[in-house]
Amino acid sequence: MFVELNELLHASPERPEQGTFTLLRDTRTDGSFLVHHFLSFYLKAGCKVCFVALIQSFSHYNVVAQKLVSLLESNDDNSGVVLDEA
Repeated sequence: MFVELNELLHASPERPEQGTFTLLRDTRTDGSFLVHHFLSFYLKAGCKVCFVALIQSFSHYNVVAQKLVSLLESNDDNSGVVLDEA
């Protein structure tokens, strides 16, 4: 997507670096375009992606998690959705 950014990071979807962790954090400038870039970059490279967004409060995520669990429990075949409760 952003060839110049990939060149700066010495990265290519054809040869992604294995075992890496990419953290995006924006405080004063909107960096949401980077989320799209890295998500599409790693998916095109065939990598497994764990996407975590922490914008809301903990209580918000707690309520959402409870709704997701009840949704998964009510769906017998899970439709390809996997909930890993570690």
